[in-house]
Amino acid sequence: MRIFPLLMAALLGCSLVGQGQGLPGGATKDSKPPKRLTILPIPVLFYQQETGVGYGLGGLLSGRLGTDTITRSSNARVQYWTTQQSQNLLQFVHTIYSPGEKFYLNGEISSYKNRLYYFGVGNEVSNSSRSFLDFNLFIINQRFQKSIAKNQFLGLQYRFSRVYNIAPENGRVNDDGDDIPGTNYFYQDPRVDQRQRQNFGVSGVGPVYTFDSRDVALGASKGNLLDLQVMFNGKFVGSDYNFVRYQIDARHFQRIFSDKTILALQYLGQFHSGDVPWHALAGLGANLGGTLYD
Repeated sequence: MRIFPLLMAALLGCSLVGQGQGLPGGATKDSKPPKRLTILPIPVLFYQQETGVGYGLGGLLSGRLGTDTITRSSNARVQYWTTQQSQNLLQFVHTIYSPGEKFYLNGEISSYKNRLYYFGVGNEVSNSSRSFLDFNLFIINQRFQKSIAKNQFLGLQYRFSRVYNIAPENGRVNDDGDDIPGTNYFYQDPRVDQRQRQNFGVSGVGPVYTFDSRDVALGASKGNLLDLQVMFNGKFVGSDYNFVRYQIDARHFQRIFSDKTILALQYLGQFHSGDVPWHALAGLGANLGGTLYD
């Protein structure tokens, strides 16, 4: 949900954020570089089959907190876009390393108006079930972690998401994206009960461990990231559903041939136990596919 609309932000931000991140020539770790804060406006342009052309504007604020050269650059990004089918997103995302990297904060506040192809829940779904599903999504996600060793952080994460204004479109959709007769499969899916067809919220809290040796958080060119988290969702934090989410996110970055060519690899695994509503289930590809799915 975040990756594809920010494609241009990533491309334009890589060179910007990468500037001044390493040690300057001849400088030592004790040298104090001048404070630097960079603001960059970023156009957003993308296409998806479900939504058509999307366009908007974003902004990137980047800079190092503190005067040491060890602390990596922090960044905050804001964006708004809309599409031909009237979907839209307003989002604020931040990644902050405190001076000396004693603390690490990462999170987002997002408000979506979404349109998805709904195929059903489970491993055995059919193309003939493809149906349009419109809904609104609001997300608050925040983590606070403390450094426990070099490049290692441990802390807590809270996440709240609310799905509302669920509006399945009449009929179904063929492979070409054209409407065809039939009942929207969201109404017929036997693995989705009536409660899940109404507004619902998911709220959870849990521990998170991060190993982060990337040179920069946005537009990394070398290093590794390992992020392990367990999220306990339940009525004790205001959730409509009780379940546990386990997630592993592993990434590797390295330069190949030249500084301008970066090999980036990622493995993302998400697993659940308990009573999980359709929108909170892991989706094949999900964010890695660049779709409007979270």
